[in-house]
Amino acid sequence: MTRPVIGIVPSFDEATRLTFTPRAFFLRRDYTNIIRRAGGEPLIITPDMSDHAVLRLCDGIVISGGDDIDPTHYNEPLLDGLESWIHEPDERYEWLARLMPLLDAKGTPLLGICYGMQFLNVYYGGSLYQDIPTQLPGAINHRQVMHEVTFVHNMLGQRAGDTAMVNSRHHQAINRLADGYTVTASASDGTIEAITGHSHRYGLQWHAEADDSGHGLYRAFVAQCSRDIIETS
Repeated sequence: MTRPVIGIVPSFDEATRLTFTPRAFFLRRDYTNIIRRAGGEPLIITPDMSDHAVLRLCDGIVISGGDDIDPTHYNEPLLDGLESWIHEPDERYEWLARLMPLLDAKGTPLLGICYGMQFLNVYYGGSLYQDIPTQLPGAINHRQVMHEVTFVHNMLGQRAGDTAMVNSRHHQAINRLADGYTVTASASDGTIEAITGHSHRYGLQWHAEADDSGHGLYRAFVAQCSRDIIETS
C-alpha cells in the first residue's frame, strides 16, 4: 500500500532560538518519527518550494508548533507586559495564509499542533488569549507540564468521554472560536485543547507527537490522508 506523504511545516527562526544563524527552520524530530510510525512518509516543506509542488507532493499537512502569533493577525494590540515573548516570524503566517485557499480547494487534510491549531483558528476568523495566566488567572498551568484533557466529541479515533494525559507547552489559547469549528477536547479549566472543522481540518493544542496520545491520533490522521488518496485516484 502506498504511504501517504505528510508535509510538515517547520517553525521559522530569526536568530532567536538558533542564535548562530540569522534565518533558519526548526523542527523537532518527534514529528518525523511519529508520522513514519503512523504509516506516513514525512516531508519537511518550506516557502522555498513552489505552491504547486506542495500541492502535488503532499497528501496531508501537519503544521508544527512554534512561538506566538502576532496579535495584529486577529486585530488586537499586544497586551502590556508581554513584550518579551517571542513572536513567530510573519513570513510563516503569511506563507500558510497563501497556501490555505489552495489546500481548501483540493481538500487536503490538515493537522495543526499548538501554534498550528492557533493558526487555523486565527486564519478562519477566531482570536486568542495572548497569555493564559494574565487573562485567565484561575486556569491550570499549561506550560511545560503534563495535564489531562477530555474529548467532548469524536476526533481522529478518540471518542467523546475519552481522556488523555498530554504534553502541554503553551501560554496562549483559543479565545473566540472560528466559525465552522467545533471544540472536540478541553482541559479541566475549560481551555480549548482540540478542534475540528472545515472538512479534514484538525487542531491539537498539545504536543501529541511527544506523548502517549499521539500514536492513535497521528495514525488516524495518516489514515484520513490515505483515504483521500483512494478517493481522488
